Amino acid sequence: MNYYAWQSSVTGKFTPRDPSDPRLGPLDASRGGARMRAVFNISDQSQAGNYAWIQAIVGGNSTIGKPPYIDPFVKDDELPFYWTESELPAFTKEHSIELLDLPNQRLTNAKQRLPNGKFNPVSVQFETALVWWEDMTIQILQSFTWGYTITYNTIGYKATAEPFAWTLPSTEFMDLITSFDGNGDGKADGWTLSEKSPTITSFDGNGDGKADGWTLSEKTSTIPAPPSSMLLLLGLISIWLMENRIAVRREIVSGL
Repeated sequence: MNYYAWQSSVTGKFTPRDPSDPRLGPLDASRGGARMRAVFNISDQSQAGNYAWIQAIVGGNSTIGKPPYIDPFVKDDELPFYWTESELPAFTKEHSIELLDLPNQRLTNAKQRLPNGKFNPVSVQFETALVWWEDMTIQILQSFTWGYTITYNTIGYKATAEPFAWTLPSTEFMDLITSFDGNGDGKADGWTLSEKSPTITSFDGNGDGKADGWTLSEKTSTIPAPPSSMLLLLGLISIWLMENRIAVRREIVSGL
């Protein structure tokens, strides 16, 4: 996993690294946010199937819609997954599926004053999950939370990555899935969650009624800004730091 906060100067120069990717157009100057990249590798290729990412905006005071909601706020298909079926080929390779997100907004959003005269920080919080799905049933394998905050004082602006955490899926996250209305008819589409324990360690990919034996590494750490620290989850999810590739997608708050 590559996760850190970033911000651009008024000249469009970025720190700590230029968050650009061939799959994204250039970003405007004077913006800030976070960069998240995660890659799920299928170690046992016999277990290949319908893996996907689901992401929700679960908090914050500077979001496109009122949290919580499935990302993106403006639906571009009728499914609850992060990538659309047309986008997915660009983010899958052999036996892996990639998550890329570069949420950001204008730094000046953090310059608004509260009634007490202090500047009001802006923030966005995400909950993201790797899932397995079949028909209309989704099994949540592992979820994590992340986000960013932008503050302002007389010295200038500062974008900070919020603490990263592996979590069990929250109730509000699971409710967003079961109540998802992809076709816009005002009714839930009928997605259900598997009754199996929603964790990677209990995952039964071959259907023999027994856990396949996936384990999670205890070696976890948050990644602040520069690439000096690394979070590694061994087993089902393999996440690594890449020095110069940055990415993409959903809650890119271009209108804020």
